[in-house]
This record gives sequence, C-alpha cells and structure tokens, in this order.
Amino acid sequence: MRTTRVAGVATITIGTALLIAPGPVGALSDIDDQRLARGLGLADVACALGLLFGRPRWPWATTRTVLNLVQAGLVVRRGPRGALTAVMLTGLTVVDSSAARELYRARR
Repeated sequence: MRTTRVAGVATITIGTALLIAPGPVGALSDIDDQRLARGLGLADVACALGLLFGRPRWPWATTRTVLNLVQAGLVVRRGPRGALTAVMLTGLTVVDSSAARELYRARR
C-alpha cells in the first residue's frame, strides 16, 4: 500500500531529525524538552521501520495512529504553535487509521 510507504518515509525522516537535532527540530513543534523530542523521535523511527519492513504492517499503522494522538496531547499544552501541530497530528491520525483499517482487511 502506497500510503503506508509514504507514511513510513515521512515518519522516519521526522523521527531521525528529532533524534539528531532535538532542540531545533523540536522547536518547530514547540517541544522545548530535548528528552521528550528524542523520545518522540525514537518512537517515530520504530514505527517507521515497522511501516516500511514489518509483516504484517497493520499493527504498525495502528501504532502510528495511537502515537499521533499521544504526540498531539503532549504538544497541545505548549501554546499556539503546539495547538497547530496537534491539529496537524490529528489530521494525520485520520489518514493513518484509514490505512491501518485497509491493511487489516487485506491481512497485510
């Protein structure tokens, strides 16, 4: 499924950026805690690897969906920029949950 590959590539890119440069990259999402930024980056990389290489992939898409909501909850309390990031993550949750459902139905 193409959506899952795109999500995997985007997620690994963001996760790697958070791991390498948690200060500047985290600041883009109004995450000023570098440990939190690295933790989110690590979770993103783990999910991305599952989305790209896992068999089946639907559990990883489901995990990505839940992780989006957790991340949205963490950043929404950070102010206006955090609220915008939370809205974007919530939008991605809709896409990820749809992909997870399709993968599950296809047993992939």
